[in-house]
Amino acid sequence: MKENSFKPFINEYAKSLKIRNLGKKTITGACWKLDKFTCWLIKNEITHIDGINKEIIRSYQIELYQCINKKGAPNTVSYQNNMLSAVKQFMRFLHEHDYIVSDPAKKIQYAKQPKKLPRGILTPSEARKIIHAPDTKTVIGYRDRTILEALSVQGSEKTS
Repeated sequence: MKENSFKPFINEYAKSLKIRNLGKKTITGACWKLDKFTCWLIKNEITHIDGINKEIIRSYQIELYQCINKKGAPNTVSYQNNMLSAVKQFMRFLHEHDYIVSDPAKKIQYAKQPKKLPRGILTPSEARKIIHAPDTKTVIGYRDRTILEALSVQGSEKTS
């Protein structure tokens, strides 16, 4: 395997993260992600930071998308974006410290997070329990029950 000429830059980046007082696990995680990236670069015969351009980073993003994880499933969008985030921050660091002329990752966009449905939805029996919970023998309880019934009717009209 070829020598990793990226290691000194990653070490310098890790020092800058320590100076910014980031946590040990944050720094370790960033270095791990960058090690994965640099292994991919070396595998693709890119041995110096000057060889990293927008197309290379885009290819890495595609690799993250297409790669199958240890569980035999595709990488999640969150994982892909976390890995890409480390690369983008590293590239920004290299540019700000004049190791590279321009930031090739600046205009690379993250993968869109899929929308998820809310998990805390009440079952019909739970909703009925809530509606029937107020004590209708008191004025306040009767008011609360009326409000809950009005909300339940309004909610059911929107879903049908």
